[in-house]
Amino acid sequence: MCGRSAGGLSCALSNGSTCNPYSFWTSDYGDPGGSGSAEFYWGTLGYPDLDRDGKQEVCGRASGGFFCAR
Repeated sequence: MCGRSAGGLSCALSNGSTCNPYSFWTSDYGDPGGSGSAEFYWGTLGYPDLDRDGKQEVCGRASGGFFCAR
C-alpha cells in the first residue's frame, strides 16, 4: 500500500501475510514540487511491475519529470 502526503510518497510493503509499517520512499510526489495542488501529477500514480520481478514499482508524473521508485 502506498500513499501520497505533503512530504512525498510512503509505502507499507507486504511481508506475505500482513503489511509492514509505512516507510518514506521518495519526495518526488510531495507538495514542494507542486504535486499537492496538481491532480495531473498525483493523479498519474501507478504501480506496474516494469522489470517483471514480481514486485511493483511506483511510477508517476512529478514536476521534474516522470519517475519510478521501488
